[in-house]
Amino acid sequence: LLTAVQGGNAPDVATLDQIWMGAFAQAGAITALDDQVKTSGLMADTFFKGAWASNVSDGKLWGIPINVDVWSFTYYNKALLKEAGVDPASLKTFEGLKAAAPKLTDKSKGRYGIGLFGHKGEDTVVVLDTFIFSNGGKVLDEKG
Repeated sequence: LLTAVQGGNAPDVATLDQIWMGAFAQAGAITALDDQVKTSGLMADTFFKGAWASNVSDGKLWGIPINVDVWSFTYYNKALLKEAGVDPASLKTFEGLKAAAPKLTDKSKGRYGIGLFGHKGEDTVVVLDTFIFSNGGKVLDEKG
């Protein structure tokens, strides 16, 4: 989309992931929707608060929420669990996952008890943040 904007061939309407709203707004690639929303009848309080807020940057609305993502990262190999003596039901808690990981790890085979993907992109952040926050962790210190 940024390439199309920079090339003078931007679409009239586009779908963006809300994580990009601020960056696209700062680049001048999208138009604030505040005036259109006022006349449309759309109301912020009819949306999940966080979804609406994720489209606001510098006090302006840059997008309208259209979906909700559900992320799951617990997929397992039943045969490996059985071989390691791990009950799949124990993976329902992070404590169970933490206890199972060493039993499933075999470095000589390049096999590790838990694998989290990591690359540049929102999906990595969403999955890792969920993992971190639900275990009492944080990504910023007291100074931000």
